[in-house]
Amino acid sequence: MRDEWTFPNPATPLGSSTYYSLRFLPPELRQELALLHAWWAQVGEIPLRVREPSVALRKLGWWQEELERIEDRRPTHPLAQALQTVIRIRALPIVAFAEKVQSAERELSDPPRSSQALRQHCARDLGNLFMLCYRCQGLGENTGLRAAEALGTGCALIARIRDAGLLARRGISPVPLDWLREKGLHPAQLVSPEHRSALPDLLPRLGKLAEDQWDAVPLRDQPLFARIQKRLCSALLEEITALDFQVMEQRISLTPLRKLWLAWREHRRT
Repeated sequence: MRDEWTFPNPATPLGSSTYYSLRFLPPELRQELALLHAWWAQVGEIPLRVREPSVALRKLGWWQEELERIEDRRPTHPLAQALQTVIRIRALPIVAFAEKVQSAERELSDPPRSSQALRQHCARDLGNLFMLCYRCQGLGENTGLRAAEALGTGCALIARIRDAGLLARRGISPVPLDWLREKGLHPAQLVSPEHRSALPDLLPRLGKLAEDQWDAVPLRDQPLFARIQKRLCSALLEEITALDFQVMEQRISLTPLRKLWLAWREHRRT
């Protein structure tokens, strides 16, 4: 494995929430989950990083083809080469990775039109990632996977709030299209500061959707990485709420010291 994909890797850098959610895990498990997070970040960043939608869709198509090469045990990307061993040993379903690619494609071509569609979109994103991480820990029963999906979906909704300004500047709506229509807007208009200034009024509803996902999950029964990620997301939502959801022109985050403190406290509860 190339050093760039060992923990901490580009998706789990020092000081990040993901870093602290994995930091207290056993080394082998930590590395497996870091690889999963790295693959998720590689795919998930494409709609945000690539300005031309047609180019972004081609890149996502390439990653879909790479999944097929993983199944044939002939991947070409160094990250995919490192990840294929985890997929094989842990018997991880390729369909979960494919759904992540598809959710990134839909972000560009067929964005969620309702709150239910957005929930399903987030379930295919971090909901699937959490389920894969649970499988790496031998938690494959239906009840555990439902909890994983709910926790991951809630975290994905909070990420949309945090990244709302970046999404809007790319012409991507962080909220469902029917909410956007309440303001008389469509996604392409969000590139204008004047129009995206309407979004903070809608973002608290995303926070409520996230909390609804979390309410049904007994957090104390979940694996450590999931408990830490949920705690960090909850704290971030509190911080953003205190600042009236003013995330259009700034990216609000917790300080590394606060992340460490929250992660360490959750680790001590184990």
